[in-house]
Amino acid sequence: MYDEDGRITIACKSRAKLMISFHINNGVKNLNGLEIYSPSKSNLDFAKDMANKIKEYSSINYSNNNSFKKADGVYVRNFTKSVIKDFENTANRKGYEPYNISLDTPYLYTIREVGGIATGAYVDGRNKLYSKNEYYNSNQGIESYQIELGYFKNDLNIIQNEKENYIRGIVEAIENNF
Repeated sequence: MYDEDGRITIACKSRAKLMISFHINNGVKNLNGLEIYSPSKSNLDFAKDMANKIKEYSSINYSNNNSFKKADGVYVRNFTKSVIKDFENTANRKGYEPYNISLDTPYLYTIREVGGIATGAYVDGRNKLYSKNEYYNSNQGIESYQIELGYFKNDLNIIQNEKENYIRGIVEAIENNF
């Protein structure tokens, strides 16, 4: 992720304005639908517009997942107290100083680590399991969103058969907002 050819480094080197990371949730059998994860300190209008446009042009529904939900199809996932404590315990057990993580720190690394100081990027090499994110302390961040296109178990046919509709919705939202 953070090596010279890792996706975080490549994204940060690009100096892009916007990064959208596409995923498919594995999930449990009772969950389905579209989820767009947004940076915690951002205006949610773009994420809302993307969710609305994707839903308008495809047959995917907004997710029925209520964890971290901020609006229909829009989510903000930050670290929780218990996860912060787990990270601190891991750092202490492995002998490195714990990272500076707060309840405002985005949990999803594709959002956090390309945002530099704006999103609280923290992978600075102290945990030897990961190489250093050279851009962790940068004021040159990328506005990043993670789109969970749907759930593998329940939405795969929609995702496979309606790719162009997803793209149309995303493109229109970008044109509307940038």
